[in-house]
Amino acid sequence: MFDYREFVPSAAYFSGHTRVEIDLLCNTGKNASTSDLEVCGERRFEQTSAELEVTVKSIEKAYRNGDVALKADDDPIASAYFVKAQKAWQDYRENQCYVETYSLAVASMRYMTFWDCMARIAKERIIDLQSIGN
Repeated sequence: MFDYREFVPSAAYFSGHTRVEIDLLCNTGKNASTSDLEVCGERRFEQTSAELEVTVKSIEKAYRNGDVALKADDDPIASAYFVKAQKAWQDYRENQCYVETYSLAVASMRYMTFWDCMARIAKERIIDLQSIGN
């Protein structure tokens, strides 16, 4: 089993290329190798993950602010449960993506499938969290 956390960031792979070149390659796949497409998937996940992190921090801050009133009333605080929920969600996402990846018979598609799954589930989480925050 591979550990996605040990992958080199996509910026290192695309070093020496402009953002426009990388966007063209990743958005069209034109003249892209399998490795290129794998790293494009990783890049999409990195971008989505960064967006998710901003969303999580914002929601967590709102919960922490609300915790002040909860503490004053001797009620359980919400932020601790949010942190636990986020960790459980991360475990779910990783395990689900490993399931989707390893269920493939075609090994050459594994990394692309994995990164696409990670980005897809992260986008779904962003939407879910934004609905909570509104």
